[in-house]
Amino acid sequence: MRRLIHILAALLIVQVVLAVVLDRAGPDLSPSASDNPMIVLDGKPITRLVIDGIDSQVTLEKKSDHWVIPTINDFSADQDKVAELINKLKSIKRNLPVSTSAASRERFRVADDGFERRIQVFVDASVAADIFLGTAPRSRMIHVRQREDTAVFETQMGLHHASATTQEWLDKALLQVAYPDIRAISVPGVFRLEKDPNAKVDKEADDADQPKAALDRWVSADPLGEDERIEQSSILVLGQKIANIRLKDVLGTTIQSDYGLSTPKLVLQVETSAGQTLIYELGLLQGADDYVLKISNRPEYFALADYSGKGLLDAADRSMIFLPKLKPISN
Repeated sequence: MRRLIHILAALLIVQVVLAVVLDRAGPDLSPSASDNPMIVLDGKPITRLVIDGIDSQVTLEKKSDHWVIPTINDFSADQDKVAELINKLKSIKRNLPVSTSAASRERFRVADDGFERRIQVFVDASVAADIFLGTAPRSRMIHVRQREDTAVFETQMGLHHASATTQEWLDKALLQVAYPDIRAISVPGVFRLEKDPNAKVDKEADDADQPKAALDRWVSADPLGEDERIEQSSILVLGQKIANIRLKDVLGTTIQSDYGLSTPKLVLQVETSAGQTLIYELGLLQGADDYVLKISNRPEYFALADYSGKGLLDAADRSMIFLPKLKPISN
Protein backbone atom coordinates (compact mmCIF):
# COMPACT_ATOMS: atom_id res chain seq x y z
CA MET A 1 0.00 0.00 0.00
CA ARG A 2 2.79 2.42 0.93
CA ARG A 3 4.50 1.69 -2.38
CA LEU A 4 1.25 2.46 -4.27
CA ILE A 5 0.91 5.79 -2.46
CA HIS A 6 4.49 6.70 -3.46
CA ILE A 7 3.76 5.84 -7.09
CA LEU A 8 0.57 7.93 -7.14
CA ALA A 9 2.36 10.88 -5.52
CA ALA A 10 5.13 10.67 -8.11
CA LEU A 11 2.59 10.60 -10.94
CA LEU A 12 0.87 13.64 -9.47
CA ILE A 13 4.15 15.55 -9.34
CA VAL A 14 4.89 14.60 -12.97
CA GLN A 15 1.43 15.84 -14.04
CA VAL A 16 1.92 19.16 -12.26
CA VAL A 17 5.35 19.66 -13.83
CA LEU A 18 4.00 18.81 -17.30
CA ALA A 19 1.10 21.22 -16.86
CA VAL A 20 3.47 24.06 -15.93
CA VAL A 21 5.82 23.28 -18.84
CA LEU A 22 2.99 23.06 -21.39
CA ASP A 23 1.43 26.26 -20.10
CA ARG A 24 4.69 28.14 -20.63
CA ALA A 25 5.72 26.50 -23.90
CA GLY A 26 2.36 26.22 -25.66
CA PRO A 27 0.69 28.84 -27.84
CA ASP A 28 -0.92 31.77 -26.08
CA LEU A 29 -4.64 31.36 -26.73
CA SER A 30 -5.74 33.68 -23.98
CA PRO A 31 -7.37 36.99 -24.92
CA SER A 32 -4.99 39.81 -25.67
CA ALA A 33 -4.83 42.79 -23.39
CA SER A 34 -7.90 44.99 -23.71
CA ASP A 35 -5.72 47.89 -24.83
CA ASN A 36 -4.45 46.03 -27.91
CA PRO A 37 -6.54 47.65 -30.67
CA MET A 38 -6.62 46.32 -34.21
CA ILE A 39 -6.20 49.86 -35.59
CA VAL A 40 -3.19 51.78 -34.29
CA LEU A 41 -3.43 55.51 -34.98
CA ASP A 42 -0.78 56.90 -32.60
CA GLY A 43 -3.10 59.71 -31.64
CA LYS A 44 -3.57 60.90 -35.22
CA PRO A 45 -7.09 61.61 -36.56
CA ILE A 46 -8.69 59.56 -39.32
CA THR A 47 -9.04 61.74 -42.41
CA ARG A 48 -10.55 59.39 -44.99
CA LEU A 49 -12.57 56.19 -45.19
CA VAL A 50 -13.05 54.07 -48.30
CA ILE A 51 -15.76 51.44 -47.89
CA ASP A 52 -16.14 48.65 -50.45
CA GLY A 53 -19.15 46.35 -50.66
CA ILE A 54 -19.76 43.43 -52.96
CA ASP A 55 -20.57 45.70 -55.91
CA SER A 56 -20.42 49.26 -54.59
CA GLN A 57 -18.02 51.73 -53.00
CA VAL A 58 -18.26 54.99 -51.08
CA THR A 59 -15.56 57.43 -49.97
CA LEU A 60 -15.89 59.68 -46.93
CA GLU A 61 -13.39 62.48 -46.44
CA LYS A 62 -12.78 64.95 -43.64
CA LYS A 63 -12.41 68.55 -44.75
CA SER A 64 -12.13 71.39 -42.24
CA ASP A 65 -13.37 69.13 -39.43
CA HIS A 66 -16.44 68.18 -41.46
CA TRP A 67 -17.07 64.85 -43.18
CA VAL A 68 -18.16 65.07 -46.81
CA ILE A 69 -18.77 62.77 -49.78
CA PRO A 70 -16.28 63.92 -52.44
CA THR A 71 -17.93 62.05 -55.33
CA ILE A 72 -21.02 64.27 -55.07
CA ASN A 73 -19.36 67.67 -54.86
CA ASP A 74 -18.38 67.34 -51.19
CA PHE A 75 -21.98 66.98 -50.07
CA SER A 76 -22.28 66.82 -46.30
CA ALA A 77 -22.19 63.34 -44.79
CA ASP A 78 -24.13 62.32 -41.71
CA GLN A 79 -21.62 63.43 -39.07
CA ASP A 80 -23.08 61.29 -36.28
CA LYS A 81 -23.10 58.18 -38.46
CA VAL A 82 -19.45 58.68 -39.48
CA ALA A 83 -18.47 59.24 -35.85
CA GLU A 84 -20.28 56.03 -34.86
CA LEU A 85 -18.38 54.03 -37.49
CA ILE A 86 -15.03 55.47 -36.40
CA ASN A 87 -15.78 54.63 -32.77
CA LYS A 88 -16.69 51.07 -33.78
CA LEU A 89 -13.44 50.71 -35.72
CA LYS A 90 -11.35 52.07 -32.85
CA SER A 91 -13.01 49.63 -30.43
CA ILE A 92 -11.98 46.50 -32.39
CA LYS A 93 -9.54 44.46 -30.30
CA ARG A 94 -7.33 41.48 -31.10
CA ASN A 95 -8.85 39.23 -28.48
CA LEU A 96 -9.20 35.45 -28.66
CA PRO A 97 -9.11 34.55 -32.38
CA VAL A 98 -11.98 32.59 -33.85
CA SER A 99 -9.72 30.85 -36.35
CA THR A 100 -6.41 31.20 -38.17
CA SER A 101 -6.97 29.03 -41.23
CA ALA A 102 -7.26 30.28 -44.81
CA ALA A 103 -10.45 28.25 -45.24
CA SER A 104 -12.12 30.06 -42.33
CA ARG A 105 -11.25 33.46 -43.81
CA GLU A 106 -13.21 32.50 -46.89
CA ARG A 107 -16.02 30.90 -44.90
CA PHE A 108 -16.39 33.91 -42.63
CA ARG A 109 -16.24 36.30 -45.64
CA VAL A 110 -13.13 38.21 -44.48
CA ALA A 111 -10.73 37.05 -47.21
CA ASP A 112 -8.79 39.49 -49.38
CA ASP A 113 -10.89 38.55 -52.39
CA GLY A 114 -14.13 37.58 -50.66
CA PHE A 115 -15.67 39.90 -48.06
CA GLU A 116 -18.88 41.68 -47.10
CA ARG A 117 -17.15 44.99 -46.41
CA ARG A 118 -13.64 46.29 -46.81
CA ILE A 119 -12.78 49.51 -44.98
CA GLN A 120 -9.56 51.33 -45.75
CA VAL A 121 -8.72 53.77 -42.98
CA PHE A 122 -6.53 56.70 -43.95
CA VAL A 123 -4.49 59.05 -41.83
CA ASP A 124 -3.53 61.90 -44.14
CA ALA A 125 -2.50 60.16 -47.39
CA SER A 126 -1.43 56.86 -45.82
CA VAL A 127 -3.48 53.72 -45.18
CA ALA A 128 -3.44 53.17 -41.43
CA ALA A 129 -5.58 50.03 -41.53
CA ASP A 130 -7.27 47.73 -44.02
CA ILE A 131 -10.20 46.02 -42.34
CA PHE A 132 -12.49 43.24 -43.61
CA LEU A 133 -15.97 42.70 -42.17
CA GLY A 134 -17.72 39.40 -42.82
CA THR A 135 -20.49 37.18 -41.51
CA ALA A 136 -22.36 37.54 -38.23
CA PRO A 137 -21.71 34.67 -35.81
CA ARG A 138 -24.51 35.86 -33.55
CA SER A 139 -26.65 38.89 -32.82
CA ARG A 140 -24.78 42.23 -32.84
CA MET A 141 -21.44 40.56 -33.54
CA ILE A 142 -19.45 40.27 -36.75
CA HIS A 143 -16.31 38.54 -37.99
CA VAL A 144 -13.44 40.93 -38.62
CA ARG A 145 -9.87 40.74 -39.87
CA GLN A 146 -7.05 43.17 -40.48
CA ARG A 147 -5.46 42.55 -43.88
CA GLU A 148 -2.04 41.82 -42.35
CA ASP A 149 -3.50 39.23 -39.94
CA THR A 150 -4.08 35.55 -40.58
CA ALA A 151 -6.41 35.33 -37.58
CA VAL A 152 -10.13 36.06 -37.66
CA PHE A 153 -11.69 37.87 -34.70
CA GLU A 154 -15.15 38.92 -33.57
CA THR A 155 -16.30 42.43 -32.73
CA GLN A 156 -19.53 44.10 -31.65
CA MET A 157 -20.64 45.69 -34.89
CA GLY A 158 -22.97 45.26 -37.86
CA LEU A 159 -22.72 45.68 -41.61
CA HIS A 160 -25.22 48.54 -41.35
CA HIS A 161 -22.53 50.56 -39.57
CA ALA A 162 -20.42 50.40 -42.75
CA SER A 163 -22.79 50.83 -45.68
CA ALA A 164 -21.05 50.90 -49.05
CA THR A 165 -23.68 53.05 -50.79
CA THR A 166 -23.48 56.83 -51.03
CA GLN A 167 -27.19 57.26 -50.32
CA GLU A 168 -26.84 55.80 -46.82
CA TRP A 169 -24.19 58.37 -45.81
CA LEU A 170 -26.01 61.54 -46.87
CA ASP A 171 -26.85 64.13 -44.26
CA LYS A 172 -30.57 63.68 -44.86
CA ALA A 173 -31.52 66.44 -42.44
CA LEU A 174 -29.44 69.06 -44.25
CA LEU A 175 -32.49 70.80 -45.75
CA GLN A 176 -34.32 71.24 -42.48
CA VAL A 177 -35.21 74.65 -41.06
CA ALA A 178 -36.02 74.77 -37.36
CA TYR A 179 -39.73 75.43 -36.90
CA PRO A 180 -39.21 78.27 -34.36
CA ASP A 181 -37.09 80.05 -37.00
CA ILE A 182 -39.89 80.08 -39.59
CA ARG A 183 -41.50 83.53 -39.69
CA ALA A 184 -43.71 83.34 -42.78
CA ILE A 185 -44.99 80.68 -45.20
CA SER A 186 -46.61 81.43 -48.53
CA VAL A 187 -47.76 79.80 -51.72
CA PRO A 188 -47.41 82.68 -54.23
CA GLY A 189 -50.79 83.77 -55.55
CA VAL A 190 -52.64 81.54 -53.10
CA PHE A 191 -51.91 82.59 -49.50
CA ARG A 192 -49.35 84.16 -47.21
CA LEU A 193 -49.21 83.34 -43.51
CA GLU A 194 -47.15 85.11 -40.87
CA LYS A 195 -46.48 84.41 -37.23
CA ASP A 196 -48.21 86.93 -35.04
CA PRO A 197 -45.40 88.59 -33.03
CA ASN A 198 -47.96 89.92 -30.53
CA ALA A 199 -49.41 86.52 -29.65
CA LYS A 200 -49.51 85.95 -25.89
CA VAL A 201 -48.04 82.85 -24.27
CA ASP A 202 -50.48 80.87 -22.17
CA LYS A 203 -49.64 80.16 -18.54
CA GLU A 204 -50.09 76.96 -16.63
CA ALA A 205 -53.01 77.29 -14.25
CA ASP A 206 -51.09 75.64 -11.40
CA ASP A 207 -47.81 77.51 -11.85
CA ALA A 208 -47.98 81.09 -13.10
CA ASP A 209 -44.19 81.37 -13.29
CA GLN A 210 -43.74 78.54 -15.75
CA PRO A 211 -44.83 79.34 -19.33
CA LYS A 212 -46.88 76.71 -21.07
CA ALA A 213 -45.59 75.32 -24.38
CA ALA A 214 -48.11 77.24 -26.47
CA LEU A 215 -48.70 76.99 -30.19
CA ASP A 216 -47.73 79.96 -32.32
CA ARG A 217 -50.56 82.04 -33.64
CA TRP A 218 -50.53 82.57 -37.40
CA VAL A 219 -52.35 85.31 -39.28
CA SER A 220 -53.12 85.81 -42.94
CA ALA A 221 -51.42 88.68 -44.77
CA ASP A 222 -54.50 88.86 -47.01
CA PRO A 223 -58.05 89.56 -45.84
CA LEU A 224 -60.04 86.47 -45.00
CA GLY A 225 -63.34 85.70 -46.65
CA GLU A 226 -66.44 86.60 -44.73
CA ASP A 227 -66.99 83.01 -43.64
CA GLU A 228 -63.32 81.94 -43.40
CA ARG A 229 -61.10 81.20 -40.45
CA ILE A 230 -57.53 79.97 -40.11
CA GLU A 231 -57.03 76.49 -38.69
CA GLN A 232 -53.97 76.99 -36.51
CA SER A 233 -53.25 73.28 -36.10
CA SER A 234 -53.07 72.86 -39.89
CA ILE A 235 -50.43 75.58 -40.15
CA LEU A 236 -48.47 73.81 -37.44
CA VAL A 237 -48.60 70.63 -39.53
CA LEU A 238 -47.33 72.52 -42.58
CA GLY A 239 -44.56 74.17 -40.58
CA GLN A 240 -43.49 70.84 -39.13
CA LYS A 241 -43.47 69.23 -42.59
CA ILE A 242 -41.09 71.95 -43.75
CA ALA A 243 -38.97 71.72 -40.61
CA ASN A 244 -38.64 67.94 -40.81
CA ILE A 245 -37.89 67.44 -44.51
CA ARG A 246 -35.54 64.50 -45.00
CA LEU A 247 -34.04 64.01 -48.43
CA LYS A 248 -33.86 60.55 -49.93
CA ASP A 249 -31.06 61.09 -52.44
CA VAL A 250 -29.05 63.72 -54.29
CA LEU A 251 -29.86 63.78 -58.00
CA GLY A 252 -27.07 66.11 -59.11
CA THR A 253 -26.91 69.78 -60.00
CA THR A 254 -28.35 69.63 -63.53
CA ILE A 255 -32.09 69.77 -64.09
CA GLN A 256 -33.60 66.91 -66.09
CA SER A 257 -36.79 66.90 -68.14
CA ASP A 258 -38.29 64.10 -66.04
CA TYR A 259 -38.02 66.06 -62.77
CA GLY A 260 -41.47 67.58 -63.29
CA LEU A 261 -40.25 71.07 -62.40
CA SER A 262 -41.32 72.79 -65.64
CA THR A 263 -44.78 72.81 -64.05
CA PRO A 264 -44.15 72.22 -60.32
CA LYS A 265 -46.77 70.57 -58.17
CA LEU A 266 -45.98 73.14 -55.48
CA VAL A 267 -44.02 76.36 -55.11
CA LEU A 268 -43.55 77.30 -51.48
CA GLN A 269 -41.82 80.34 -50.02
CA VAL A 270 -40.43 80.29 -46.49
CA GLU A 271 -39.07 83.33 -44.67
CA THR A 272 -36.91 82.89 -41.58
CA SER A 273 -36.32 85.06 -38.55
CA ALA A 274 -32.77 85.62 -39.83
CA GLY A 275 -34.15 87.36 -42.90
CA GLN A 276 -33.54 84.50 -45.32
CA THR A 277 -36.10 83.68 -48.03
CA LEU A 278 -36.17 80.09 -49.28
CA ILE A 279 -38.12 79.00 -52.34
CA TYR A 280 -39.14 75.33 -52.53
CA GLU A 281 -40.16 73.84 -55.88
CA LEU A 282 -41.66 70.36 -55.82
CA GLY A 283 -42.12 68.17 -58.89
CA LEU A 284 -43.20 64.56 -59.42
CA LEU A 285 -40.41 62.41 -60.84
CA GLN A 286 -41.69 60.83 -64.04
CA GLY A 287 -41.78 57.05 -64.04
CA ALA A 288 -41.29 56.84 -60.27
CA ASP A 289 -43.16 57.45 -57.04
CA ASP A 290 -40.55 59.89 -55.73
CA TYR A 291 -40.74 63.66 -55.80
CA VAL A 292 -37.99 66.09 -56.81
CA LEU A 293 -37.24 69.08 -54.61
CA LYS A 294 -35.23 72.17 -55.51
CA ILE A 295 -34.45 74.74 -52.81
CA SER A 296 -33.18 78.16 -53.78
CA ASN A 297 -30.18 78.13 -51.43
CA ARG A 298 -28.78 74.82 -52.74
CA PRO A 299 -27.39 73.95 -56.19
CA GLU A 300 -28.54 70.31 -56.05
CA TYR A 301 -31.82 68.64 -56.96
CA PHE A 302 -33.06 66.22 -54.32
CA ALA A 303 -35.25 63.15 -54.33
CA LEU A 304 -37.95 62.96 -51.68
CA ALA A 305 -39.79 59.78 -50.80
CA ASP A 306 -43.39 59.58 -51.97
CA TYR A 307 -44.86 59.97 -48.48
CA SER A 308 -42.68 63.02 -47.77
CA GLY A 309 -43.52 64.84 -51.00
CA LYS A 310 -47.22 64.02 -50.83
CA GLY A 311 -47.34 65.02 -47.16
CA LEU A 312 -45.92 68.44 -48.02
CA LEU A 313 -48.37 68.85 -50.90
CA ASP A 314 -51.36 67.97 -48.76
CA ALA A 315 -50.29 70.21 -45.88
CA ALA A 316 -49.87 73.20 -48.22
CA ASP A 317 -53.35 72.78 -49.71
CA ARG A 318 -55.28 75.99 -49.01
CA SER A 319 -58.42 74.06 -48.18
CA MET A 320 -56.59 72.43 -45.26
CA ILE A 321 -55.70 75.77 -43.70
CA PHE A 322 -58.59 78.13 -44.50
CA LEU A 323 -61.78 76.55 -43.16
CA PRO A 324 -65.38 77.75 -42.76
CA LYS A 325 -66.10 79.66 -39.59
CA LEU A 326 -67.47 77.60 -36.76
CA LYS A 327 -71.14 78.13 -36.21
CA PRO A 328 -72.20 78.94 -32.65
CA ILE A 329 -73.91 76.10 -30.81
CA SER A 330 -77.55 76.90 -30.24
CA ASN A 331 -79.24 75.99 -26.99
